Formats: sequence, structure tokens, C-alpha cells
Amino acid sequence: MSIQGPIKTVGGGSMNAAWMQMRAHILNRPVEITVDTEAAKGSALIAAAADLGGLKILGQTPVQPGRIFYPAADAVERYAPYVQKFQEKFSRLSD
Repeated sequence: MSIQGPIKTVGGGSMNAAWMQMRAHILNRPVEITVDTEAAKGSALIAAAADLGGLKILGQTPVQPGRIFYPAADAVERYAPYVQKFQEKFSRLSD
């Protein structure tokens, strides 16, 4: 499954602008806070996805957009070595 567009986020962490900006840099993708930041809504959508055709349905679920954080090339470059180390360690653990 290919993810298109910004990564949408909900929950308590989404109320921290510094954390959202850091996520955008680390993921090298735009991160969008939904207007409804209640984490229970996201959990309910995931649970309902099982009955509605799987996780691909989540990309088709309308969510009211909010603030979007964009990655900055210089920050992406600074985080890249740490992201690579994380991915290598995660890969070893998940084998």
C-alpha cells in the first residue's frame, strides 16, 4: 500500500507544534493535524476499517483538515543518519 498526501495525526501529541514539526522532518513528509484531535476518533476509524474493507478505506475517510507541518530539507538531512540507524535496528528486531 502506498501512502499519498500528508500523514494525518490525532491525539495529545498532535497539540505540540514542535513535535509535529520534528515528525515532518524525520518522516520527510507533510504532517497534518486534523481539526478533531480526539484520539478516540482515530481508533474508532481503525476498528471500523475491518468491517469496511481494510485499512485502505482510511485514506478515503473524510477528515476535516487542520494545520500542516512541512519538512525542511536541512532538517531532513540532519535527522537522516538517526533515521537510518533506527531503521537498521528496527529491521534487525523485526526479522
